[in-house]
Amino acid sequence: YVLSRFQGAGLGRALVERAKAAAIRRGGRRLLLGVYTGNQRAIDFYRRLGFQTVGARRFRVGDSDNDDLIMALALPAA
Repeated sequence: YVLSRFQGAGLGRALVERAKAAAIRRGGRRLLLGVYTGNQRAIDFYRRLGFQTVGARRFRVGDSDNDDLIMALALPAA
């Protein structure tokens, strides 16, 4: 997560790019992430970076059930 006061400064994009580079160096073929279905801003951000929805999951925090989208980004070969 990037705190709201730091959003829009390119930090989120930089973090994703570092994760991509590390995964490619290690031979990874895709990145996967979970994003809360109620966080449309984050979903749109990941879609702009090329992530696609590949599934969903439900998880519990305390007494609350929450839904995430599972998003994936294919990586180029090293």
